[in-house]
Amino acid sequence: MVTEDDKQAAAAVTSGSPAGAGDGQASLSTAAAGAAEATQGESAPGGSERQGRDAVPPAEGLLRIGQLADRCGKTARALHLYEEMGLLKPAIRSRGGFRMYSPSAVERVEWISRLQEADVSLGEIQALLRDLESRHIGTEAMNRLRQLLDQKLAMCREQRQKLDRLENDLLAGLAYLDGCRTCGPEHFTTECGDCRLHGHDGSQPLMVAGVHTS
Repeated sequence: MVTEDDKQAAAAVTSGSPAGAGDGQASLSTAAAGAAEATQGESAPGGSERQGRDAVPPAEGLLRIGQLADRCGKTARALHLYEEMGLLKPAIRSRGGFRMYSPSAVERVEWISRLQEADVSLGEIQALLRDLESRHIGTEAMNRLRQLLDQKLAMCREQRQKLDRLENDLLAGLAYLDGCRTCGPEHFTTECGDCRLHGHDGSQPLMVAGVHTS
């Protein structure tokens, strides 16, 4: 089943990633194949047992792709795509080729998700990581990250101010409309624009006044 998260991830590869369209299609094909591999390995009869037999004895706490997906609320398809884009790397592979991830991979996936919530595309995250990896001086890399976080914080605060204003407008409109509940059927809608009944003084909040103007 293709989820909305898969659609967004696929769109980021084909349009947001610095790679060309052909590379995006290849990444999608490889990611889909990887997801099928994980599904077959875990759902086929005896799949779990085979995986256990084939796996190199991992360090304590390593996660299979399905376990990582469950912990992060993602699909295996999305995690395979993250790996194709270089956003996520398995710690080891079992003898059977299954990916095994360290517990820190949970934090990486949550970091990716949080940046996406801040309107950072997968392609932009990919470019950021490549930029950070190319900087050998720690302060340069952290300053680059700081620039992105500063930018997104400013956007977040601006959006919050907009939401606060919207909330106040909605509350004012609802408070005004509470008085309309007691209005009798003898009053027509033509009277609403300049209503002075039930505590109204003729003025109306924006979310109500807009109905009566053209």
